[in-house]
Formats: sequence, structure tokens, C-alpha cells
Amino acid sequence: MGTIATFQTTKGTKTWQVSPSRIVDLDGFSTSFELNAESNKHVEGSPLSNQRGLKKKPLSFSSNLVDAAGVNVRSEFESWESWIGLAGIIKIGGKRFGASTKWLLTAVKASNVLIDSSGRWRRMTIGFTFEENDGTDGAGEVAAAVNKARSAAEVTAKSEDKAAKKPANTAVQQAQKTPAASSAIALNDVVQFTGGPHYISSTATSYKVKPKAGPAKVTAMAKGARHPYHVIHTDSSSTVYGWVDASQIHK
Repeated sequence: MGTIATFQTTKGTKTWQVSPSRIVDLDGFSTSFELNAESNKHVEGSPLSNQRGLKKKPLSFSSNLVDAAGVNVRSEFESWESWIGLAGIIKIGGKRFGASTKWLLTAVKASNVLIDSSGRWRRMTIGFTFEENDGTDGAGEVAAAVNKARSAAEVTAKSEDKAAKKPANTAVQQAQKTPAASSAIALNDVVQFTGGPHYISSTATSYKVKPKAGPAKVTAMAKGARHPYHVIHTDSSSTVYGWVDASQIHK
């Protein structure tokens, strides 16, 4: 019993393990080394030649998830969405695979999904596809997106400054008196769940468990409801999977 493999990125660590409380196995491991050749490379004064090198190494494997083995099957699959495009270190048996290689996660696919009569995901095979990283881990794209969002915010702020110089519009002012309390949180945001009860619906008045704090993804919203946000944990630090109060989450 113990850790089979890990995938370590700047976002955190995903673990394949076998323990008394949770089993996430690793199956169908596949990789290769393959020669890449660009033929007829011509340099003036030299004969035609071939440029040869190795292609980016592919890597794939799968896991067989079963809820009876302590895994929330649907939650585990959905938690991988935000990891697509990240690169990191893969260790198998505690030893790094690829001495100096980082692996880019390019696809996560579900198959053989068994759903019971209540709509619960009981079993699935989840497949992972990686490729040898070219030196980026998506951080550049993320930074660009953040900068773009900031630029848009600055443009909006400048527009608001211009609007402030115009005659007051009482209808607009009245609407602005009651802004949405949680306008900073949007659908699909990854937020920090502070711990406490989660509920089976946005209007529920009772709960069964109080999950621990941890990162979670906002998967649905019900504005004005008693518990307006539905969140699903993104790693194993928390088991939150339900509707929560606005005061229980923040960015």
C-alpha cells in the first residue's frame, strides 16, 4: 500500500495511490522514443543531408475509478478539467520519470462510465495523455489572460471616469445602490472553500457533513438563494461537493 505515482505542477499535486481509504490505480502505461528526420537539408557547398533527432515523447496511462474504493468518481474526473495545459514532474514509485523532462497534460478522457438509477457515477476508466514539454507550462498563456483582463478593467475604469463627468442619470444611480454581493465570483471560478457544511440544494435547511477547507470550483449559481454557490473540490484536501453559503468561499 502507498503512492504509485504523482503529477506535480505549480497548481499542486495529483496522486495515484492504494490505501485503506482510497484506491486510484495506474494502468496501461505507454510511452516511446521515436526518431524524427527532416530529409534533404541543403547547405550551399555541402552535399544533401538529413537532419535527425527524437520526436517529443508521448505518455499515456489510465486509472480505474470505483466509488466503493473511496473515490467520488464524478468529482475526481471533473477536478482534472483545470489541469489541462499544465506541465509538471511525473514521479513513479518515488522516482522521476524522464530525468530532466516535464510532462504537458494534453487530454483527460472518461470511458466505461457506470451511472446508477439515481444518476450517481459508480465506476469509470479515466485516461490521461501527456507529451514531453517544450519548456512552457501554460504559464505564459495564463499571464497573458490576466494582463488582458487587467487591461479590460483599466479601459472600463477610464470609461467610468468619463461617464462621471456626464449629468447624473438617476435610474442608473438607483440600480447601482444594490450591487450583487458576490459579483467577484463567477461560474467556473476556482475559489477557496473555508470549511463548514455543504447542502444538497440551494434552499436546504439541514446538512449531514462539514467538509474541510480547500480549493473548489464553482459549477452552478443560484442568486438570492440561501446557499447560492455549488462547488466541487479540486484536490484531496477537501471533500466539499454541494451548495454553500457566500460567506464560505472567496478568491
